[in-house]
Amino acid sequence: FMPDLGYPRLTSGDPERDQWVDATLSHNTVMVNEKSQNGLVEPRGRIRHFDDDGMVALMDVSAPYIYDETEEYRRSVVTIRNDDETSYTVDFFRIIGGDSHTYSFHASSDSIAETKGLEFDLRARCLYYAG
Repeated sequence: FMPDLGYPRLTSGDPERDQWVDATLSHNTVMVNEKSQNGLVEPRGRIRHFDDDGMVALMDVSAPYIYDETEEYRRSVVTIRNDDETSYTVDFFRIIGGDSHTYSFHASSDSIAETKGLEFDLRARCLYYAG
């Protein structure tokens, strides 16, 4: 559903890895101020909550040091099972700091079946619900 385009085919000496794979934009995440995240920083991200009861799964993680200009960089993903064959996932980002936030999402399909009430804000470069 959400392929990570940033997984390396090769682990060293690969120009594609240097120019694309290691870039924040190649992953399903938010880029702040049009630049990649800091490298491996200490302290790293912190798991704030994780739960999976079979019908609802929740993961909440914060990584406030991943960008110098953010005081909060936090993601919560909730997956809700509708029935034995279908479920849906909601992805929440909470970011305080920075001037622009670009949500990079790579789906496994090149089309969207149907959307209602979504508008694209060119200034903020994001989709939002307008209902």
